[in-house]
Amino acid sequence: MPWLLWVWHLLHLDQDKTMQKHYFLFLLLLLYTLHLCLKFSHTPVPIWASSYLADALCMPLLLSFLQLSIQKIKQMPFFHLSPSMILFVWAYLSVVFEFLLPFYSKKYTADTIDVFVYAFGGISFYFFQKKL
Repeated sequence: MPWLLWVWHLLHLDQDKTMQKHYFLFLLLLLYTLHLCLKFSHTPVPIWASSYLADALCMPLLLSFLQLSIQKIKQMPFFHLSPSMILFVWAYLSVVFEFLLPFYSKKYTADTIDVFVYAFGGISFYFFQKKL
């Protein structure tokens, strides 16, 4: 799992980015817990959690990973993603996961509510990154 090594490497970026690392790890742990509950739990998971929680966590996790990667590669520890970058990621995810993949494969389902959930995740990341 090379991506796991990259995440580990990113988390050892700078000591002054501790809050950002904790935020990223918390979201990752929350997503992992959701997937464990969906896979192994015998108790029903609320519909909002099984349908939309992963989508709501997707944008903050992806954007945090992107931000940490840019900070590491460009050696700019205080780099923040601009609203246009966040908007591009939101549009890309929305088109790919809610239009293209469902069009080409029956395995995927188009859900317009997911587009709004992605937007909520992107907006929450934008305002939260300003506090980091």
